[in-house]
Amino acid sequence: MISWSIALKLHQIRIDGIDWHSSYCDPDGDKHHGWHRHRFDPRKQSADGQRWPTKVLEGVSDRTHFLISTLKEMNIALSGVDHGNYELFSD
Repeated sequence: MISWSIALKLHQIRIDGIDWHSSYCDPDGDKHHGWHRHRFDPRKQSADGQRWPTKVLEGVSDRTHFLISTLKEMNIALSGVDHGNYELFSD
């Protein structure tokens, strides 16, 4: 299955994220399938390999709902105000 995935990275290191796998083990060694969250492990300084089951995406059927649900779950606030400096991208 192909599914959506979202990751929050800092200096190329995943610090949070949500995605779907047909089979995975949580850090306790229990087997699961489906949606899971990658939670940050302070000892490893990464969220890679830290897969915990989440039900937040049950019933999500479109990309907009996926983005709203995952960003809310990861406590990422969005603003409609755009402070972009698009002059940086001019030729």
